[in-house]
Amino acid sequence: MSVEEKTEKLIQFIKDNKLNFNVAGSGLNSVVVTLCGYALYVDDEGELDSSDVINAIDKSFQKIPTFRSDYVDEVNRVFPFAESNYYGVWWKNPMAKKEYKF
Repeated sequence: MSVEEKTEKLIQFIKDNKLNFNVAGSGLNSVVVTLCGYALYVDDEGELDSSDVINAIDKSFQKIPTFRSDYVDEVNRVFPFAESNYYGVWWKNPMAKKEYKF
């Protein structure tokens, strides 16, 4: 699967699960952790990076919100942590399918 196809999967995941990146504080952290973990699950070849996740968020909006810098900073902070701590593995758990649509 190409990077573009993986990005499209992320966009669909955002829309299907109604992830909201216009929130602040722990709400923003929660959705970013969720998306970064899912991105790592989708990206079994290690091609995606934080800029691809940000691109997917940007493309999921009809109009990019005023708070773009908030989620950009959060993704850049969370993605490397999620990657080094294997957050993509959780998505193989059947519980993930019960909590999220993918």
